[in-house]
Amino acid sequence: MRCKDFMIRRSRPEVKRSDPDGPSYPSPNGKRDKREKRPATGAFLAFALTLGVIYLTIFKSRSSVRKQISPAAEVISGSSGAGTPNATEIDKDSAIVECIVSTANWKSDEAANGVLRITVDRRAPDSELFLYLVSEGYYDETHIFRVIKGFVAQFGFHPDKEMINWKAKIENKRKVHRSFKAGKINLQNEKGTLTMIKGPSPQIFLNIGDNRRLDKDGTLPVGFVDDYSIYLGEKIYSGYKPGIGQIASIKNGTVSELFPRMSKIEKCSFRE
Repeated sequence: MRCKDFMIRRSRPEVKRSDPDGPSYPSPNGKRDKREKRPATGAFLAFALTLGVIYLTIFKSRSSVRKQISPAAEVISGSSGAGTPNATEIDKDSAIVECIVSTANWKSDEAANGVLRITVDRRAPDSELFLYLVSEGYYDETHIFRVIKGFVAQFGFHPDKEMINWKAKIENKRKVHRSFKAGKINLQNEKGTLTMIKGPSPQIFLNIGDNRRLDKDGTLPVGFVDDYSIYLGEKIYSGYKPGIGQIASIKNGTVSELFPRMSKIEKCSFRE
């Protein structure tokens, strides 16, 4: 290397890396000439462009999903202009059952009179059995004979239909449905759920308290009710001794006369 070149290189000032504004280099006029940060700016623009592309991709994807589900959402919300949706429109995995509760012989504001609105989860083990019994009118004119405050309100004992052939039919349907739907539902016996009792019986109870301790023996709900139905269930008179003896030992038509405060299910039907 020539001496002249060496001297020129030695005379070049060092770059001050500690400069917070980035590296700067001397200019021919002797002033500090700050180099434009084009590489950094270019990287930033590239990063921003990448984010924009990602955002547009996600946005389009979500828009596509919204378009796919919007008809169902409109039906559920009732905004489609088609009127009140039926159970099939809302969700093929659910059905809506309404049971009319009546305490006609007790003329009091405390009497339970209204409609239990039940959302049946068709994935539940005993759901199809319950829906079958509703379709057969099994629960019509049955008394809510077992009411324990803060625990349950139970109905479904029908003297006229509590026969061997019904028991066999119920047990057979229960086994088939439980085998097919085992492990597909996680409903618990919480307040506001509706559960069929175990065994060859059509009886069912509304949980008016937290009864999750019943879950461990496989007694699982078939669905749940709305807030008004919980309120209605809590109004059902609980002063009579729980049991079906008073119904089985006398004629069904005289139960309401002898037990005027005992509520009954006038009719259960599917909501259309």
